[in-house]
Amino acid sequence: MRRSATVTDDVQRVIATASAEGGAKRKAKAKAEKARVEVVESEEENSRVRLTVTVPAAICADTWQRTVKELMRTTQIKGFRKGDRVPEWLLVREYGERAVKLQALDLLLQSTLSDALASVAGRALKDSEHITSNVDHLVTAFQPDSPLTYEVTVDVAPAVGWSSERAYANLQVEVEVEDDGDEAAMAAAERQIRAQLKSMGRLTISQDAGLKMGDVTIVDIEAHRITAEGEKGDPILSATQKGFQLDTEEGEYLLPGMVDALLGMQRGETREFRLTFPPSWQTESLRNVPATFTVTCQELFVRELPQLTDELAEKFLPGVTTIAEVRRKVAGAWQVEQQQKRKQATLNAIVNALGEVCAMAVPNSLLEEQGRQMYGAKLIELQTEGKLRAEEVKALMGEGMVENYLRAQRDKIERQVKQALAVQEVYRVEGLQFSDAELEAEVASAEAEFKRFNQEFDEKRVREQAAEVLEGKTVLDWLAARATITYVMPASS
Repeated sequence: MRRSATVTDDVQRVIATASAEGGAKRKAKAKAEKARVEVVESEEENSRVRLTVTVPAAICADTWQRTVKELMRTTQIKGFRKGDRVPEWLLVREYGERAVKLQALDLLLQSTLSDALASVAGRALKDSEHITSNVDHLVTAFQPDSPLTYEVTVDVAPAVGWSSERAYANLQVEVEVEDDGDEAAMAAAERQIRAQLKSMGRLTISQDAGLKMGDVTIVDIEAHRITAEGEKGDPILSATQKGFQLDTEEGEYLLPGMVDALLGMQRGETREFRLTFPPSWQTESLRNVPATFTVTCQELFVRELPQLTDELAEKFLPGVTTIAEVRRKVAGAWQVEQQQKRKQATLNAIVNALGEVCAMAVPNSLLEEQGRQMYGAKLIELQTEGKLRAEEVKALMGEGMVENYLRAQRDKIERQVKQALAVQEVYRVEGLQFSDAELEAEVASAEAEFKRFNQEFDEKRVREQAAEVLEGKTVLDWLAARATITYVMPASS
């Protein structure tokens, strides 16, 4: 993304105008004037090049004269008709020397910038050029009979290197997957059937002495970190709940050890115990954190469930007549889902491994562009899920919030950019291709998705995105066919 220099309004106006005029207009002016600028390149970090551009006096003089002529043509000065030849000194006095110089400087940058960038043509990243010279200094330095020097920075496509020659062609990948065999599938089917059966039952207040497996309890939970001295520390707000309904059969969704610590608990009882958040906990800041929990039991319930007979089969799956068939179908669907998860996990692992064997200096403009896309996509996702209102999304799109995200997530953003560029490089150097039929099918699928939600779309952009998707898929399939992939079970399995 292009950004203006943090200087005066005049700087912003001149630089924005000079840059926005790009493309055809700059090239046309440069050719017409046959500008001969001297450009000295110097490499900077993160794939950035600094260009020191010296404009000869002849071009400065010509630019000044063209500026003066244009002002004469368009200005009505007292005592002269519009278009009359007005003495230059009078015109300058009328407008002010700074204003005339600013206009000349604007024209000068427009007419020389394309020549200045010619040395990086083909590798410069779109809209990444940035005139860094201070406009006040340029105005002071600009004289029609003297050369003028200004500086431009531009990001260029990074050179992609590998840890060893064609390191990507034999990636070593380890993928953590759940057991998806027949036994695991039947166990998953039983859990799903049990969950649906519970939804058909009802809860009644427990008359027993304490909480047992299968019961449900309403509890208040307080959680605190444990300090280095072993004492109760700051509260953990995300783990603090009031009136929380805890199902003892759903311990896999709770902190490991939580259900066991509560078994036997009676109504009105309070227990205090210590647990440690596991390394895989969803909240990253709590991973491996020891904590003290204070739990008070407000109420106890037992479940009354209907008997699991073939008469209920239709309620589980329409068209199915026996519970045995329900089990088979549910288990089969679970296995298909697990296989899809396994494939996606494999592709994710391959992409991560590719990024690890790839070396490059990622340009800041790409980091910012990718980061802004990621931030916007996350806000849209949260709004779609109903977690953010439209006005909240608008507030979070403020520049300060975006900048905070870019700083906090820089490492993650850089990894994604490296991975994407590495995929492009493999596609290029290995000469990979996809068929026209594949492209048309991908385009048709994407357009159908837009139409399904009555959303407008740009056909050209849809085609470009479809090509990008197929390029990535082609590369990942190629890498997977050559990678050494090891599947392992989670440590807790």
